[in-house]
Amino acid sequence: MPGRVPVLAAWTTLIYMPEVTIRLLIICTSRIGDVFLGSSVIESLRKRDPKLLIDFLVFKGTEAVIERNPHVNQIIQIDRKISFLTHLKMLFRVRRKYDVAVSLLSGDRPTLYSLIAGKLSFGIVGEELKYFWKRWLLSGYITPSKSPIHTIIQNHKILEQYLETELCPPKFYWDKKDEDSIDKIIDADDSYRGYAVFHLTPKYTYKEWPLSSWMRLANNLRERGLKVILVGLPEVIHAVSKPYTSDNWPTDTLDLLGKISLSEVGYLISRATIYVGTDTAVTHMAAAIGTPAVALFGPSSPIIWGPWPKNYRSNRNPWSLKGTQVVGNVGLVQNSFRGCVPCMEEGCERHLRSRSDCLSYLSTEEVLSLIDGQLRL
Repeated sequence: MPGRVPVLAAWTTLIYMPEVTIRLLIICTSRIGDVFLGSSVIESLRKRDPKLLIDFLVFKGTEAVIERNPHVNQIIQIDRKISFLTHLKMLFRVRRKYDVAVSLLSGDRPTLYSLIAGKLSFGIVGEELKYFWKRWLLSGYITPSKSPIHTIIQNHKILEQYLETELCPPKFYWDKKDEDSIDKIIDADDSYRGYAVFHLTPKYTYKEWPLSSWMRLANNLRERGLKVILVGLPEVIHAVSKPYTSDNWPTDTLDLLGKISLSEVGYLISRATIYVGTDTAVTHMAAAIGTPAVALFGPSSPIIWGPWPKNYRSNRNPWSLKGTQVVGNVGLVQNSFRGCVPCMEEGCERHLRSRSDCLSYLSTEEVLSLIDGQLRL
């Protein structure tokens, strides 16, 4: 592995040249939740060196979680499936354009981007012999942890070993236009004591909580004086139980499914009394914003994907593998009656459209009990 001292020397030389603007590329060509968690390195890097000019390379369709971030100079978007010619043009576009390029993923493609784009390049490299070329070509790398590790901690290990950064939680940003848009909706009705935001639509079926359970929870919270607001994408609802159009919601439930942008959702959550969602990017946003949040976890491992609480700055993982738990502004609930939780598979049938029994049978009472504890209702 390239020595740390020469790499740090090169980095330090760049930092202490005040007339030089340091250009840095972060590569996270993955799902939208990974991009948001990856944005935590932006906060760490800006704290380390305010002179940095940071670009982010992501898959098209995942940029919304960072598009309002004032510390991002440019978002480069590429298609998941890309033609050879288009790919080649993109590579020429970023070739040696950056002083430093960091891949937050271990795949060949993001590693290649890092190597081509940066004069110094960093990434994650497996210990297998077939990855010798990455170890040889990268300026620095970490090897994957032999035990499960939180995504945010792993991202920062790439930086801190070579760039001496401090772990900072991710942040979600919106602008005044988003605030004005949501204020018009919320301030139109002040007859209730607060509101709960439900994010109903994870991208994949195996992360869903049944709509019948959401409805029961909504009615319970309405009895406690909280209005319910629904966010998400209506076309993603897979009707695990009753159809969305059921009359079993509280009569004054506010349906904003598909009607507001992700940045508006962020501001809406910031004004909420409580947020409830499954393992999605929006749940990570809610945790980072600081609103009291309840995350419903099924097959996914909290150790790797648990929502990072707003003010949690330790290098130690905030979450245990099993059990209902509360850290800071986030409560995480799992089904307490199934020994297979979490299985870390894509549902009981092992595919994205599979049902997950651990979520199907997660009771409203368990979720409500955690909410009551969060809000002391």
